[in-house]
Amino acid sequence: MDEYSPKRHDIAQLRFLCETLYHDCLANLEESNHG
Repeated sequence: MDEYSPKRHDIAQLRFLCETLYHDCLANLEESNHG
């Protein structure tokens, strides 16, 4: 049980990081498209 919880926490953090990066990438793409 103790080994399972930190893993779930890491996965949640990874998902959060990926979503943040994804939104950053979209924002950058929109900026470069507007020129």
